[in-house]
Amino acid sequence: MIFRQVGFTLVEILVVLTLLSAIVGLLAQSFSVFYKAYLQIDALESDIIREEMVAHWFRDNISGAIPSKDLSFRFAGNNRKITFTSIDSLKGPQGKIKRSSWIISFDGESSTLLYGENNENPTPLMVWKNARAGFFFRDESTDWIEFWPPEKSRPGVLPRKVKLKIQGDAESEIFVAINTRRTPRYDYRDLL
Repeated sequence: MIFRQVGFTLVEILVVLTLLSAIVGLLAQSFSVFYKAYLQIDALESDIIREEMVAHWFRDNISGAIPSKDLSFRFAGNNRKITFTSIDSLKGPQGKIKRSSWIISFDGESSTLLYGENNENPTPLMVWKNARAGFFFRDESTDWIEFWPPEKSRPGVLPRKVKLKIQGDAESEIFVAINTRRTPRYDYRDLL
C-alpha cells in the first residue's frame, strides 16, 4: 500500500509567505507614496482656494471705496497700508459706512496681509512665505506709484487702479479697477 501525501510542504509554504510579504510590502509603500501625494495636493488646493478668496475680498472691498475731500474719510495709501471709506464690509453688515484698512506686515521672511475696520485690531487673512508684498497705485496720468494721493492730484480723488504685488519664489499680482465715481460729490451740477 502506497500513501500519498496531501497538502503542502514546509518549503512551499515558506516560499508563498515570502512572496506574499514582498507583495504586501510593495503595496504598503505604494499606498504611502500616493497618500503623501494626496496630502500635498490637498494642501496646495486649500492654499489656492484661500488665496483666490482673499483676492476676491480685496477686489470687492477696494472697488467699493467712496471718494471724499474730508481728510478723515479720504483714500490714502502707501506701499504697506491702504485706508479708505467704504460701505462694503468683510466683518459686519453691508451698507454701513466704515473705515477699512488693508495692511501688509513683513517679518523678514514672510509677508502677512491683514484687514481691519473702524480702527479695530486687524485680522490676518493671508501669509506669503519667503515673499515681499506691497501696494501700488495708478491713475491715467501716472505710472505705478507707491503712495496715494499723488502731490498734484485733486483732493479726494480715488486711484484708477490698485495693485497688490507679491514677490518671492513665484510672483503674483492682484489688480483692482475702481470703476465707480472717483471724485467727491459737490452738488447736483457736477452730474450735468
